[in-house]
Amino acid sequence: MKEIKEYLNGNDLRSIGNSEEILELIHSQKDFDKLFSYLCDENRHIRMKAIDIIEKITTKEGKYLKKYKNEIIEFTENNNNIEFKWHLAQLLPRLEYNNEEINIVWEKLKQWALDTKESKIVRVNSLQSLYELQNENKKFVSEFVEIIKHLRAENISSINSRIKKIKL
Repeated sequence: MKEIKEYLNGNDLRSIGNSEEILELIHSQKDFDKLFSYLCDENRHIRMKAIDIIEKITTKEGKYLKKYKNEIIEFTENNNNIEFKWHLAQLLPRLEYNNEEINIVWEKLKQWALDTKESKIVRVNSLQSLYELQNENKKFVSEFVEIIKHLRAENISSINSRIKKIKL
């Protein structure tokens, strides 16, 4: 059987490449840990494909991500790759946080959602994650409503479409 890293190689950051084959290789926390280690690889293509696969896996197997909460939060502060943020924004609401951590995560997602210089995909994914977090943390509801008002005023079709999907 090929090593996970062999499946992660490739030149197109947008390509899912061999993601289906990699998904078939992840059967345990140990397998997931190996995949997660590639988020720090020097090769940007490997990092991007690894986070894409992690995002896909954790939609069903969120438990694998639990032990990496601190690293995930740290990635929000130390990563400027747009493609990485696409997936990172989706991972954030899949974890449980204490009060301090949830405030850090909320502020980062809010920053990404409201930043007009940020990628629209990052903004939309951040908006979705803010929605999910405010559903679980009622202290954010009124602030979320204000974020929605601000984003609606920008009149960006992809963001407005997401607002409609979350029924606000």
